[in-house]
Amino acid sequence: MGRTAAGSSRPAFSGFAEGGTMRRLVIVGFALTTCAGVGLARASNDVSAQAPSSEAQAASRPALTSVQQEGLRLFQQNCSVCHIPGPRGDRAYGPRLHRDLVDAAGRFRETVLTGRPGVMPGFKYALEPGQVDAIVAYLQTVDSTPRPQEPLRVAAPRRPAGSPVVLTGTIRSASGETMEGVTVSAKADGEMVTASVFTGKDGSYYFPAMPGGSYRVWAQAVGFDAARAEMTLQGTSQRRDFTLKETKDFVRQLSGGEYVAALPTDTPHRRRMRDVFVHNCTTCHTAATALQNRYDEAGWEAIITLMTRLTATQGMGPEVPHIRRYKNELAAYLAEMRGSGPSPMQFKIPPRPTGAATLPVVYEYDIPLEEYGGYAVQNGSDWSLGTPSNSYGVRGVHDASIDFAGNIWFTYSVGSRNRTYGRINTKTGEVTDFKIPGRNGNAATTHGMMRGPDGNMWVNVSGSAGAGAMGDGEGTPGSLGRIDVKTGKIDIYTPPKGIGGVGGHVDWDGKGFIWASTRDGALRFDPRAGEWKEFKSLTRERSGTYGVAADRHGVGWWAEIAIDKLGYSDVATGKSLEFDVPKNTFVSAKDITPEDIQFYETVTFANSTNGPPWQQGPRRLAADKQTDDIWVGLFAGGNLMRLNGKTMDHKIYPLPGNGMGAYMPAIDNSHNVWVNVQGDDQVAMLNPQSERWTQYYWPSRGAAPRHLSVLDRDGVVQVVTSFWGTSRAGRMVIRTEKDLQALRSQAQAVASR
Repeated sequence: MGRTAAGSSRPAFSGFAEGGTMRRLVIVGFALTTCAGVGLARASNDVSAQAPSSEAQAASRPALTSVQQEGLRLFQQNCSVCHIPGPRGDRAYGPRLHRDLVDAAGRFRETVLTGRPGVMPGFKYALEPGQVDAIVAYLQTVDSTPRPQEPLRVAAPRRPAGSPVVLTGTIRSASGETMEGVTVSAKADGEMVTASVFTGKDGSYYFPAMPGGSYRVWAQAVGFDAARAEMTLQGTSQRRDFTLKETKDFVRQLSGGEYVAALPTDTPHRRRMRDVFVHNCTTCHTAATALQNRYDEAGWEAIITLMTRLTATQGMGPEVPHIRRYKNELAAYLAEMRGSGPSPMQFKIPPRPTGAATLPVVYEYDIPLEEYGGYAVQNGSDWSLGTPSNSYGVRGVHDASIDFAGNIWFTYSVGSRNRTYGRINTKTGEVTDFKIPGRNGNAATTHGMMRGPDGNMWVNVSGSAGAGAMGDGEGTPGSLGRIDVKTGKIDIYTPPKGIGGVGGHVDWDGKGFIWASTRDGALRFDPRAGEWKEFKSLTRERSGTYGVAADRHGVGWWAEIAIDKLGYSDVATGKSLEFDVPKNTFVSAKDITPEDIQFYETVTFANSTNGPPWQQGPRRLAADKQTDDIWVGLFAGGNLMRLNGKTMDHKIYPLPGNGMGAYMPAIDNSHNVWVNVQGDDQVAMLNPQSERWTQYYWPSRGAAPRHLSVLDRDGVVQVVTSFWGTSRAGRMVIRTEKDLQALRSQAQAVASR
């Protein structure tokens, strides 16, 4: 890629993309034509030409039986994190498993149940013998030589074509009481879009009109067995009531924050170790990923040994000092909490959504796995199966934003062959992959995404596939990309030599400039003149920039996540300034040891939330473009901060509920602040005037929602996020009581005929 000349608005690269079929691959970036040094590419390629269709695979390999399919799910959930290579061919922690390693004498089963000291945990407390047999049955179908995109290829989605039908019903308990806040989901056969609604105070639910056809419908509430039905929607309105029966075994239905809430804090040791666990083991995944399982102390030690080197994208990196330091203490603590014996944890059934939190309809879009093909086998929609493990190629989809036409665009942050970013047609569920060619035939990567005031998307683009957000590791800086959402054209702008590369987060200000994070500060780009301005953080020791925002006055703000500072620009002087984020209050404030404090003060935690328990961890931030408010997600502290960019007055709002992981705020036209709660599968909304929270719920477990996009248009608020842990995107449409009344009237009119 070329670079933008100083003083020029010409992009370093310009590419054009156009159509295909249900899952499409559009390649942009080949210099087929050269005009004044600018490459213009136009190419289209259907993915089916690169991978065998489901029908072709069925002809070459028998379909999995129900037992083998369950074995595949259990393998992905429990084994793949160690036994499947990471993205870009990163070597796996353990050997690749296949039929030749599954012996008939039972040694493989014994190893699964008892483990290998210091290397592999034993699963005798986590898996039943029949579940181990299912894993064996699946592995007996796996060849010793890997096949391309094996084994998750599934049939392409198909859209039901019947006339619109309103699905409604009432949910009751076994005692006959109506139940508010029950999650009811529907998915058409063969479709990759799931719609979910919540029951109101009278126990009734109303889906917006859906195309007629065959559907699976299910209702879930923590503490109850799910109720399920298969039905054909026809006519104009159809009714399906459910009765939910209580279950004693509800622990696996809980979200991450609910596991943390169950950890006891009755002794100094338990308070201290609770904070050690939260700050070391819930940054990349929720607490449920770990605490839903049970292992003995040796098993927990083996897992923690792996986690000292496992990266967020399932590659193997250098040993992490803070996890190594607490390995033995954590293993003993977790064996007490979730080991072979009785647990002191006090699990409670959480309250269900009420009032305004029951109004939304939520759409979840399955995104094909770029690395292995197909879709996530366990995507969190069945709460009884627990929280998905976030492995087997499901990670990669990072930021997601909705355009004015209702399409969702998403970035892809791990190295891949064919995906730099993608688009979801929310009407059909169709996914289109866009590839900017990188090094060795791979795709360039993206991380941050922001919808500009004109509706087009701005992203960061790394120099080549497999690169970090800042560049390709060989001196090529990261770039900015502007995607024209109507034509598919992308313009890429690369900073000149001598200044930092574009990092993983972008925003726009009220003066027409685009801002991007760097390793140690921020860049301001003028798309009209092609000019760049760099702002360096004042404090750079142990520092690293994470999120970036820009306000209506043209001031850029960036989060120095590891040292609890915000950097910001003095545009008039060209200098950088700093704001110190107040320290967090934490459970073990009186219980940490002098050795803990010394360690935290000396170890390097650059660009990390794995810091001391008093760390707030400002991660991403947003500027209200109509006021002077800057809103900051304090990830490690579980708080939201409001900062007046003019006066520096500030206030901290603790997240509601369990307060696990305030990842990113976003602001609607009424100045309400929406925050993704990564550790609790929620999005919380703060009304700044009343200072009251409303908690909204994503319908699936283990979503690990990150970036948040809000579209407040034509009187409708839509909230969009990526499910980084399950390769999905979520769209929450906030309905009104008037909307529900219209559906209620339609259903009642049909019932009265």
